[in-house]
Amino acid sequence: MNNETMKNKTISSGRSYFAVLYKNLLFIILSAILGALIGFGTGIITVKPVYTKSMSVMLLAEVDATEESASNSQDMALSQYWLGDVNKILKSSNFVTFANEYYESENGSGSIDAASISITYNSDQSLIFSISYTDLSYELAEAKLKSVISRAKIYLQDKLVADNVELKETSNVYGQSMKYNYTSYIIVGLFVGVLISVGYVTIKHLLDNTLKDKDEIEELTGTNLLACIESISEETLSKQRKKKKTK
Repeated sequence: MNNETMKNKTISSGRSYFAVLYKNLLFIILSAILGALIGFGTGIITVKPVYTKSMSVMLLAEVDATEESASNSQDMALSQYWLGDVNKILKSSNFVTFANEYYESENGSGSIDAASISITYNSDQSLIFSISYTDLSYELAEAKLKSVISRAKIYLQDKLVADNVELKETSNVYGQSMKYNYTSYIIVGLFVGVLISVGYVTIKHLLDNTLKDKDEIEELTGTNLLACIESISEETLSKQRKKKKTK
């Protein structure tokens, strides 16, 4: 087999493969959907719901000022400089250890995780922000949130240069939410479904050494066919015979 024939064979094989993928597109799509459904079902069985407890608080500190303008100036300093450090301070390993020791002494077991603590600011110019804690139940989330806030008052007192630092609870203190995270399972299932279906079609194509049509034969051999006999099903052949008899 010469180089030109080999080249034609490669081109023909590539075209044939993409044609096979296109022909089996519905099968690939259905396999992907099935994989996503299996992933979703796996998520329902294995993924546990996540519960979050939140508390809105206001950061207060004793201000040594004789005029209202001085007090407003101090409030502005709190909102611009201190609040920017609160998230970093309350997520630090030292604070988590500090809060965890208190939680264990109160409850006997369990631990506080820095990744479960969330700080949300209502506004850059506001001293009010929300502290949230996420866990596997409302009870655990609430107990650990209370420990975090209780220890935060003491810890912030040492870290922020101010007197009598407090985290005063505001209105609508408690909020709760429940979240399931199935996204990763669905994406993995979708990917596996596509991978398996494409792999199956590819292997089937590679193992099939037959020529499918006239164009493929001509590209492979480099010659033009003068005539070809197509495969006819028994049903079609029977219909043609009946037509001839009636003529």
